[in-house]
Amino acid sequence: MSWDGVPGLVETVAAHGETTLRVETARLVEACTNLRDEHGFRFLSDVSSADYLGWPGGVD
Repeated sequence: MSWDGVPGLVETVAAHGETTLRVETARLVEACTNLRDEHGFRFLSDVSSADYLGWPGGVD
Protein backbone atom coordinates (compact mmCIF):
# COMPACT_ATOMS: atom_id res chain seq x y z
CA MET A 1 0.00 0.00 0.00
CA SER A 2 1.19 3.51 -0.76
CA TRP A 3 1.13 5.98 2.10
CA ASP A 4 1.59 8.97 -0.23
CA GLY A 5 -0.42 11.97 0.87
CA VAL A 6 -0.72 11.08 4.57
CA PRO A 7 -0.24 14.46 6.28
CA GLY A 8 2.75 14.74 8.60
CA LEU A 9 4.10 11.28 7.77
CA VAL A 10 7.62 10.92 9.18
CA GLU A 11 8.31 7.21 8.62
CA THR A 12 6.71 3.81 8.11
CA VAL A 13 7.92 0.54 9.60
CA ALA A 14 6.65 -2.88 8.53
CA ALA A 15 7.48 -5.75 10.91
CA HIS A 16 5.80 -8.85 12.31
CA GLY A 17 2.83 -8.51 9.96
CA GLU A 18 2.04 -4.97 11.10
CA THR A 19 2.71 -1.55 9.64
CA THR A 20 3.45 1.40 11.90
CA LEU A 21 3.13 4.98 10.70
CA ARG A 22 4.91 7.72 12.62
CA VAL A 23 3.41 11.17 12.09
CA GLU A 24 4.10 14.64 13.42
CA THR A 25 2.17 15.26 16.64
CA ALA A 26 0.59 18.46 15.35
CA ARG A 27 -0.85 16.61 12.34
CA LEU A 28 -2.16 13.47 14.08
CA VAL A 29 -5.87 14.24 13.63
CA GLU A 30 -5.31 15.29 10.02
CA ALA A 31 -3.37 12.06 9.33
CA CYS A 32 -6.09 9.90 10.92
CA THR A 33 -8.78 11.69 8.94
CA ASN A 34 -6.81 11.12 5.74
CA LEU A 35 -6.36 7.42 6.52
CA ARG A 36 -10.11 7.08 7.08
CA ASP A 37 -11.29 9.14 4.11
CA GLU A 38 -8.63 8.38 1.49
CA HIS A 39 -7.36 4.91 2.44
CA GLY A 40 -10.53 3.31 3.83
CA PHE A 41 -9.33 2.64 7.37
CA ARG A 42 -12.11 2.26 9.93
CA PHE A 43 -10.25 1.18 13.09
CA LEU A 44 -7.47 2.88 15.07
CA SER A 45 -5.59 0.42 17.24
CA ASP A 46 -2.97 2.48 19.11
CA VAL A 47 -1.74 5.98 19.68
CA SER A 48 1.40 6.18 21.77
CA SER A 49 4.04 8.71 22.72
CA ALA A 50 7.33 8.98 24.58
CA ASP A 51 8.61 11.68 26.92
CA TYR A 52 12.28 12.44 26.32
CA LEU A 53 12.44 15.67 28.37
CA GLY A 54 14.68 14.09 31.02
CA TRP A 55 17.09 12.60 28.50
CA PRO A 56 20.30 14.35 27.41
CA GLY A 57 19.40 16.56 24.45
CA GLY A 58 15.70 16.44 25.33
CA VAL A 59 13.53 19.31 24.15
CA ASP A 60 11.63 21.61 26.52
